[in-house]
Amino acid sequence: MTDKKRANGLGSKPKQRKDGRFYSNYTVYVRGPKGRVPKLRTVYGKTPTECERNLIRALGDRDDSVLLDSHNPQLADYLPWWLEKVVADTVKQTTWDGYARMASRHLAPILGHVRLKELDQDHVLDLKSEMLSSGLSNRTVRYAMQTLGKALGYAVGRGTIPANPVRAVKPPRKVKRQLDVWTLQDVLRFFRAARLDRMGPLYVLAATTGLREGEILGLWWRDVHLDASDGPILRVQRNLVRSSTGVEIEHLKTDEGRPVELTRMGVGALKRQRKQQEGERLAAGDRWGVPRMKKSRRYDLGDLVFTTRNGTHIDPSNLSAKHFRPFLRRAGLPRIRFHDLRHTLATVMFSELRAHPKAVQGMFGHKDVKITLDTYTHYLPTMQAPYVANLDELFGEWTDEDVD
Repeated sequence: MTDKKRANGLGSKPKQRKDGRFYSNYTVYVRGPKGRVPKLRTVYGKTPTECERNLIRALGDRDDSVLLDSHNPQLADYLPWWLEKVVADTVKQTTWDGYARMASRHLAPILGHVRLKELDQDHVLDLKSEMLSSGLSNRTVRYAMQTLGKALGYAVGRGTIPANPVRAVKPPRKVKRQLDVWTLQDVLRFFRAARLDRMGPLYVLAATTGLREGEILGLWWRDVHLDASDGPILRVQRNLVRSSTGVEIEHLKTDEGRPVELTRMGVGALKRQRKQQEGERLAAGDRWGVPRMKKSRRYDLGDLVFTTRNGTHIDPSNLSAKHFRPFLRRAGLPRIRFHDLRHTLATVMFSELRAHPKAVQGMFGHKDVKITLDTYTHYLPTMQAPYVANLDELFGEWTDEDVD
């Protein structure tokens, strides 16, 4: 349960100091004249998340000796070690943050006291049951079980345990979220309102390309090719994300990126943005790219297409709360999430244009067309109409004239 006290050995929850920083205490054991003596240690962070990460790193360093001395550590000792020594530097920072969040908030409080070799199917069932009964979503429980499965999978690989008990437990079923999408009339109203808003070019580009939030915020001008011989196009090559270490650029695995062809509306939005940004750059002068708040950290994130008025990045955590939702209220448009612009485009392509799923898959960057089909099942055209029309030409109509 999320409000349960941490398991022993996991350190304290982050608390804020008078200077604004957060701190957590944890215990280490040092050898003294009378044997092992507990000593209190402290880690710090600018945010609770950063403090949690520093705590997990410290616990991982502390627990190296525990795992070397024991082939059967408690899960509360094993998870920080696994995160810091095995997972770190092998996944994106945001992925690591997700695993760490599941470990500290759910896995360790419920199963932290259990030793690896005693951890069985019943414990995993208890985890699932307790998380669901506390009101957590199926998605969160699935993610917690997935994290535990990965951690125990490594223990299987190194021979600590013979089998992974998570595999024997069926996770909660996936609950398909009802998509909140606009009608075509709403979209056209949205385009008209966007012309009057400083952030309008960003909104229009998102609504006409299906780019995700991090993809559009991480777009560089070098990715935009308005005069390409095959028509205007942009390439999606990176995400701008906020993680426990701050705002950063995550590059996609492929070197070429995902090509997305641009509509005339999208081209117009990018031309407006370039002109607008050039004016803001001149107005800012030497302050271009410098945060307004003196204590704010300065990031070098490349030649971003979409920036604040003084040339700094747009924080992903601010886009919806400070910009998109207020814009919708002013425009009198139905409230949707920023990500729902992507869903709206897909539904318009399917319902109005009868687009082929493979075309939407490529445009949206889905790894498999099955994701496209599963997400937009209710909006997919049957694709039967043109073939039925052809069959009409071949078969003709039913008549009773030839019936005796």
